[in-house]
Amino acid sequence: MKINLTQQIMRIDDKPFENPETKTPYTLKDVVIEAVLAPEAKEDNKKKYSKYELYLKLKAAGKEIDLTTDEISEIKRLIGEVKPALIMGQAWDMLEGGKK
Repeated sequence: MKINLTQQIMRIDDKPFENPETKTPYTLKDVVIEAVLAPEAKEDNKKKYSKYELYLKLKAAGKEIDLTTDEISEIKRLIGEVKPALIMGQAWDMLEGGKK
């Protein structure tokens, strides 16, 4: 499924979050990369490497990326582990094609 990675994550006041490092709008790509690279408890080396490969795919992607349903499920799980509800909900909707 093609996913638009440039979609902006909005604050509660409907203004875009700002990425503190780049001073640019915080996007779905930022959320996904942060979630994929976040460490997990009881994570073996095979799992870490699989997350690293997904990171490389995301990093190389332009405005869109083609993800499998398994990759989307894994990304959603990871986002749910590390992000608050406001960000998680928006990201999940975007990954499911609910917001462009």
